[in-house]
Amino acid sequence: MGCSYFYRYSNGWKDLTDDQRKERLLEWNNQLCVDSPLPERELDSIWKWVIDTHRKKRDQERQDWEDKQVKQDEEFRKHVPPTMSENKVKSITELGDSIAQYLLVIIQYSL
Repeated sequence: MGCSYFYRYSNGWKDLTDDQRKERLLEWNNQLCVDSPLPERELDSIWKWVIDTHRKKRDQERQDWEDKQVKQDEEFRKHVPPTMSENKVKSITELGDSIAQYLLVIIQYSL
């Protein structure tokens, strides 16, 4: 579960720090293991292993993902009608690549 929390990005997890992720792991442990949660010391040890083992890979994946998002955003903006507001552009680019491309096609054909 620690690795899952460490690599998670969706539903607001993208902006969580490692300490916040660890707190969520502790909450999960206490909520779901009511009768016998793991001792905090054991969770600390597990979390330390997760960080020591996976941080470099996770950080590289995150950087690659962010670079891809920037490139997609730049490509999308090349095709946006000049009359579209910045708020609409931002909303569309946050939807994801395939949805944004689909909406762009619809917008272009409706002009």
